[in-house]
Amino acid sequence: MKQHNLFQALGFSLLELMMALAIFSIISTIGFGTYQQYLYKSRRTDGQTSLISLQLAQEQYRSNCLQYATTLASNSSCNADGHYTLSASAISPNHYYQLSIQSATSTNYILTATAIGIQIGDSNCQTLSIDQSGNKSARTSTGQIATDCW
Repeated sequence: MKQHNLFQALGFSLLELMMALAIFSIISTIGFGTYQQYLYKSRRTDGQTSLISLQLAQEQYRSNCLQYATTLASNSSCNADGHYTLSASAISPNHYYQLSIQSATSTNYILTATAIGIQIGDSNCQTLSIDQSGNKSARTSTGQIATDCW
């Protein structure tokens, strides 16, 4: 009768384990980077919807005050002394963007959402903007014009 060595028949060699670990590491690295980009892109909707909501609020404000609001605060005011305040949060609902009114007059405005917190890692689309005509734009973290953010 032939005896079998149990240690030889079961398990993997160290070389096989190291090769499997190396392949797993490479696939994980590629997959994690892709997953991070997917998360950044999905969080952009927080900034986009916030800007569109602010745009609607600006139009409503102008119908009441004959001027677009120049600042965001907890309550609206429409004063003749030049203080035009829109009642809206300066932070997006999911806390991924800081919202602001860049410039506003009686006929135009630019609203901006700037990435904050974990969304700062989205360097391809750091700042989202929209104006009174619905023109949308975006900038990278280095200030370059971004094309695929909206």
